[in-house]
Amino acid sequence: MNQQHNQQPGHPVMPRPGLESWSYVAELKSKWQSPPDSMKVMEFFGTGDPFFGGDACDLILDKSCHLVEEWKVASENIASFKTIEAAYKAAQRIPNRRPGSILGVIPSWDAPRKPAAQRYPRLLKALSSQCLLTPLEALSVLNRQEPEAVRHLGGWEKAVQAAWHSRHR
Repeated sequence: MNQQHNQQPGHPVMPRPGLESWSYVAELKSKWQSPPDSMKVMEFFGTGDPFFGGDACDLILDKSCHLVEEWKVASENIASFKTIEAAYKAAQRIPNRRPGSILGVIPSWDAPRKPAAQRYPRLLKALSSQCLLTPLEALSVLNRQEPEAVRHLGGWEKAVQAAWHSRHR
């Protein structure tokens, strides 16, 4: 990759430290409010999306510790790490790293979601008492309306109003 067009005379482009640097690991850990459930290692390389005229070619780490194009490998063969320390150790063993690239992690906070009834017990009770619904009907309304009512309409009071209007039209 030629980065001459991005640099001014006398100011060489220095790649940022990435996952191979313990300071990067410490910085990331300090920024996370909670540790991720899992993470993947990715090598970032290039100057932007090829669709818009760039030459980026980002690779992901597979289970054999090689960087590969993500679309060429099955999802179950992509390496996933529980801790950033494990990802850091794997980054030290990558044989096909490209000069000038940056190694990073893609964290994921993917804890399983509780059922809607456990997340919104007050709403479930309000649907039953204020809208005169049976518990089963209230649960059905909650599961059906949760994405719209709770997230977009502004909370459980709005969900109760929406359920009341749909029940008593």
